[in-house]
Amino acid sequence: IGGNTYSGVIPAVNVGDTVCYRFEATDNSGCNNTTLYPASNLSPICFVATTGITFPYCDNFDSNDLWTDSVVSGSPWELGTPNFGVTNNALSFPNSWDIELNSAYQNNTVSFLTSPVFDFSGAVNANLEFWLNHATDQFGDGVRLEYTPDGGTTWKTCGIFQDPDATNWYNQANVNSLTSAGWSGNSGGWKK
Repeated sequence: IGGNTYSGVIPAVNVGDTVCYRFEATDNSGCNNTTLYPASNLSPICFVATTGITFPYCDNFDSNDLWTDSVVSGSPWELGTPNFGVTNNALSFPNSWDIELNSAYQNNTVSFLTSPVFDFSGAVNANLEFWLNHATDQFGDGVRLEYTPDGGTTWKTCGIFQDPDATNWYNQANVNSLTSAGWSGNSGGWKK
């Protein structure tokens, strides 16, 4: 910023994450004299994140991966460039999340992709936008968006079939594997 004041950005983190850092300064003398603060024999400066993600939040999945995947059974979510069937590209090259980047998903797959923590408690007229590209067994398999009001103890389906307050929301009223509304079948490419 100027004088003896410097500014830096710490990448987005989840609420509860511990962030540790130290400063390294190198002079411009040609000798590359370097110093660390706190010194390397001392603990770094640490804090626990308490506010989570800031808005607006945008992620093209190419850096600072804050998403986590978990598999109950079958195929995993994978981060990379999709290369199978009709889900064969990333919206913004090179990365997107896909179930099985290079092959068909396995029968009876139950797999979750969890975003970083978003705290909407103070939000007014919050708006969620994302791109989705899916190719599943029509009516049998699909995907839905869920949210948790209590830190992950319970999960609720976000929205309803053809939600009047949304665009392109759930194209099937009941997807068999979900026992709820969801997106099912072939989306015909990326849809917002």
